[in-house]
Amino acid sequence: MIRIVLLWLVAVSVSGAEEVGEAKRKEAEFREKYTRVRSEWDGFEPGSWCEHEYVSEDASGKHVTGSRRTLLARKPEGLEIESRTWTVEKKEDGSAVRVNEQVSKDIQPPYPPGQVRSVTWLRAETLKIGDRSYACDVFNVVEPAGHAPEAKAGKDIVSTLTVWASAEEPGNAYVLKLEGKQPEHPMGAAEFDTAIIETAKELTVAGKKVTCTVLKFSQTYGGESTIHGGETVSSEDVPGRMVSIRSTHTYAGGGGRKVFGTSGSLTDFHAVRKEGK
Repeated sequence: MIRIVLLWLVAVSVSGAEEVGEAKRKEAEFREKYTRVRSEWDGFEPGSWCEHEYVSEDASGKHVTGSRRTLLARKPEGLEIESRTWTVEKKEDGSAVRVNEQVSKDIQPPYPPGQVRSVTWLRAETLKIGDRSYACDVFNVVEPAGHAPEAKAGKDIVSTLTVWASAEEPGNAYVLKLEGKQPEHPMGAAEFDTAIIETAKELTVAGKKVTCTVLKFSQTYGGESTIHGGETVSSEDVPGRMVSIRSTHTYAGGGGRKVFGTSGSLTDFHAVRKEGK
């Protein structure tokens, strides 16, 4: 009997060590994928461009602006981007004209790699998005979110996150869902969540069909004194990735709560790919 118990204890110990080893492997893989750097221009060559129209509404009324961003060159110090911006005004006959157009060229340096302070694998879980199910690993993540002198006692801002990550990477998205908190945020204790709600939405933009990923997000600060939320649509087929964004910003101001809205949409684009890509 004693021998049987000893054998059982050894088996449990080996099994436990294997589980710990598998968790450590998943945590290392998560660190590599979660912190990798991807540019919105990855996969596109110079000559690619995207054009958007933005509509914002605030206390002063409705404002319409536009922009076109063009990838001019890839240089050792970064990407050379030309940005054209303008304001859209309506004439008396109802037609729209572009005014106050401005042009600038800038170097977009490589994005720094992401940083995490700690990663802990929690469990495996299946996440359902639309009519599809994705196998995910769920992690607890602590990451730095910057330093703000106005934060409480000048403390670093730290995000504590629960992250659902899938090796399937639908739409090139590794993180499918995220929930987090920033207790020391200068605008008040913050809570936020993002979740992909569609992984293969088909749209037509300027006569071109694109496959999109739809993400929903919300952020609250200071016990909901400020709320920011909305939805983004992105596509690997589009230079710059962004197809549309819609957001609302609600905050407590003089005379009660105020709500402002902003939306942006892709109006045209041109994608230059390497031959064979």
